[in-house]
Amino acid sequence: MDPGTLLRQSRESLGLTQAEVAGRAGTTQAAVARVERGGVSPTVRTLQRLLAAAGHELALAARPAQSGIDESLIARQLRLSPPERLKAFEAGYADARKLAGAARRARGRLA
Repeated sequence: MDPGTLLRQSRESLGLTQAEVAGRAGTTQAAVARVERGGVSPTVRTLQRLLAAAGHELALAARPAQSGIDESLIARQLRLSPPERLKAFEAGYADARKLAGAARRARGRLA
């Protein structure tokens, strides 16, 4: 969510006007309006002050980026015993060899 939308929703949730938030934050109504419509990109400190004036607290959090790895598959494999993992690997390897052979045969027919 962008800062302007966050501020507007916070302000409106308490039924405050832009002028009321501006007065509480020690700024102008025009400055609040610019932030809300995306005319400026406020610093974290400014956004924190405006949200506090609108009765909300800014909370930032860092989390790992999505890696594109399906962690549920990893968890499923880790629940297998070592012999079960080896059997699953061998089955996957056999499937991959079959696909590689089929691809070679198809390539030969296209040549």
